[in-house]
Amino acid sequence: MNNNIEKILGIISPKSIVIGDKLPIEDVIKNYHQIEDVRSAAFYAFGQSKITNENVVLITDGDYLSNTYTVLTEAWFQKTNLIILAIYKSIYDVKTNFLNRCTVQNMMLLENDVDKFEKKIKQSLSIIGPKIYNI
Repeated sequence: MNNNIEKILGIISPKSIVIGDKLPIEDVIKNYHQIEDVRSAAFYAFGQSKITNENVVLITDGDYLSNTYTVLTEAWFQKTNLIILAIYKSIYDVKTNFLNRCTVQNMMLLENDVDKFEKKIKQSLSIIGPKIYNI
């Protein structure tokens, strides 16, 4: 398996996602494909990961994370490397415990953790199965 992130699939406008105070997501990610519907994007990302046997990242607004539950369950059963980045406006909006049963990793990263973000994701690439990072 390839331990790099080859595909980035975004389902909301990258300009609307900001990591930290000043860093727009397009400065971090150069290769992405935008799909407007969360559920469709999640299944597309799952399919890409399954076919290519590579890590695929799906970026979504945290408010729509529950729409990925079905695909996360399927990715867990099939041991597919789907990584979901759920972006939240407030730490108090993060309620993802119900997803723990269908993920191999469910982690929260605060804005202050942006420096550690890349390191944490790279460490998790060797873990097989779906992962969620709540930012």
